[in-house]
Amino acid sequence: MTKRKIALTRRDFVAGALGATALTAAPGFIRSANAAGPFKIATVFPLSGPASLFGPTQTACAKLAVAEIGGLRPARLDAEVIA
Repeated sequence: MTKRKIALTRRDFVAGALGATALTAAPGFIRSANAAGPFKIATVFPLSGPASLFGPTQTACAKLAVAEIGGLRPARLDAEVIA
């Protein structure tokens, strides 16, 4: 078995150094986005007509999901029913 000599070219060194510098400096430039107000989610459920049998259940499930997700996220989530 022969050992191969790995050559590091100047171009590879400069690219690696610039990449390491960018990764080190990146957290200073990246900021988290903050919403100004509550985050609203729009859904469409049948509340009248032949499919109204499923509307209240779907509305309750959507409100439950928003309540569960709202506890995990720092932004405020709102769910409101517009009839």
